[in-house]
Amino acid sequence: MGRAASLPALLRVLLSAAMHRDVLLLLLVAVSTPAALASAYSLVPRALEEAKPLLARWEGSSLLLLPPGAGAQGCATVHLAFARVEAGGRALEAPVLLVDAGGFQGITGCRAAGEAPLSLGSLLAGMLGARPGSRLTLCMGGGCRSYLVSCIHGGGGLYAASIVLAAGAWSGLAGEEYRLCSVPGQQPVLEGLEAALSEYARILAYLVAAVYLPIAYMACRRAVQSLEGDIETLYSMGVPLQEARLALALALSLLGLLMSAYGVLLGVFAMHAALYTLRLFGAPAPLQPVPSPGGLVSLAGVFTAEAVAAAVAAVQRGG
Repeated sequence: MGRAASLPALLRVLLSAAMHRDVLLLLLVAVSTPAALASAYSLVPRALEEAKPLLARWEGSSLLLLPPGAGAQGCATVHLAFARVEAGGRALEAPVLLVDAGGFQGITGCRAAGEAPLSLGSLLAGMLGARPGSRLTLCMGGGCRSYLVSCIHGGGGLYAASIVLAAGAWSGLAGEEYRLCSVPGQQPVLEGLEAALSEYARILAYLVAAVYLPIAYMACRRAVQSLEGDIETLYSMGVPLQEARLALALALSLLGLLMSAYGVLLGVFAMHAALYTLRLFGAPAPLQPVPSPGGLVSLAGVFTAEAVAAAVAAVQRGG
């Protein structure tokens, strides 16, 4: 190759050698894995932001289950049980809150003439294909009972939208007693929680990078050792050792950049795949959090900087 070998030519040689020495596999473990973890965690505040419309239903109010005797105005005594809910050939398990007719109307604002009313959570309604006027069956405590859906409620949270609120009691089935309270909207609380989670995700990204820094260094050291023969070959061909080492550091840094970007995108894919898998098992997970471009660049930058620092340190130590 000779003394006049250019840096791009050296990079091509070393990158080609790295492809045949399992260097990518080393960096996949040391760089892509932590980047994917941090990327997935960083989507939590984005998912919460997307969930705000779901968390702000029921006219801006929220439902809370409190211990017996707690709460006063806007609260009703309920008994919690779990039932099999069947409608239109579909079935699922869901929590059911049994309440008297007065409490039911006070909480939901709806009632049905002629029979005990029932309010179905919006997420359950979507999964069962039910709507007001639909007939469904509740089975619990060894018995089943047919209900006519009086209304569909959203609720100030995913839990509220995933419950059945039924008026009337079941003979021989008491259930645990609670107080169900309708409280003012929780939007300020959500905004504070979103800000806290965003800060936590940012700190977590740096923490994961710091924890994996020794692993990244060891991976780069192993890569340098596997490429020592190629460096010696270049040196024997007249390439100055300093130039060969510089090209090696740049090659490992470039591969670190690619593995960082790959890891960040892998974390996004993993989060979406997990949410989709939950839906396959009947869990209410309607969210599709989309990361911000700035967040992706920031995460990739953090782990690229880690990979570059590890590569430079490993090449210098390799001598």
